Amino acid sequence: MKKTLLILAISATIASCTSKKTENAETKQLDSAAMTSQKEEKESITVPADSIDWGNVPELRDIGKFPFYTPTDDLKIIDEKNGLSEFFDYAKMENYTGSGINTTKGKLGVMVFEDNGDKKFNQQLFEDMVYPYLDKIGAKKIFNGKFPSDQALRAKLNENMWNGNKRTVGLGDDEPFAVYAFINDNKKYVLNIQSNSAQGKVFIMELK
Repeated sequence: MKKTLLILAISATIASCTSKKTENAETKQLDSAAMTSQKEEKESITVPADSIDWGNVPELRDIGKFPFYTPTDDLKIIDEKNGLSEFFDYAKMENYTGSGINTTKGKLGVMVFEDNGDKKFNQQLFEDMVYPYLDKIGAKKIFNGKFPSDQALRAKLNENMWNGNKRTVGLGDDEPFAVYAFINDNKKYVLNIQSNSAQGKVFIMELK
């Protein structure tokens, strides 16, 4: 009788272990399948690419030297040095064309406009000075509007963030912005401009 009970107990233990191993194997298979599915889903998200038609971008002359724009006393570039708040010898910038992303690389200058002493930053003044200047010199407007609703495009544009000597600066996805392009002295330039009630930002890149 004791031997019978012992055999039954051993059999039950073996069956239990086998069942747990089977359950663990099935769980691992499900986890692996879920991870594979997530990976495939992530890889399937593509960012629409686009290019700037440089054949239709004007060659501008007699506009000065990089960074080309010099503000009046009504606007102040914060931490200004050589006309810029921040400068990067080599950087990457994602430019929205209205339908896709055009990636450019080169030297990047950033102008940040904020309060000027007792004079508060005026967003309307910034927009009335910067945009008409670009239109006057003949820069080509590539895009002007809100951030795209497409999440892949938004994520790509959110990569426009640079850690400078004085600040981390980049495009904010809750504010409209504009993209311009022009050629000067056989060099290609792309600008991203954005402003809110507290500051205005101009990002100008000379393409390599």
